[in-house]
Amino acid sequence: MKKRSKYLILLFMFISIVFILFFLNFNKKEANEPVVNDNIIQVKNFDLDAKSTNLKTMIEGSIFVEGEKQHIDHIKIVAHVEIDPADWGGVAFYIPGQ
Repeated sequence: MKKRSKYLILLFMFISIVFILFFLNFNKKEANEPVVNDNIIQVKNFDLDAKSTNLKTMIEGSIFVEGEKQHIDHIKIVAHVEIDPADWGGVAFYIPGQ
C-alpha cells in the first residue's frame, strides 16, 4: 500500500509540474508575439547618393508612417548609410512639422 501511494504522489507531482510549465510557456507566447504593421498608414522607399560630387556617400531605406488617416503618431526611418571619409557634411534627415 505504501509503495502505491508513493507512485500516486509522484504521478501527481509530475502532472502538476507539466501543467505549470505548460501554463508559463503559454503566457510567454502571448506576451512575446510581435505586432506586425500596427497602425502603419504609409510606406515610402528612398535611395540617394552623392555621385555629382565624386563622393561615395549613399543612403537607401524606407520610411514608415504610423497613425490614423488624419493624425500621424510616429515616423520610423530604417536606412543603410555609407559616408565617404572625405564627406564633411554626412547625412541628415529633415521632416517638416506638417
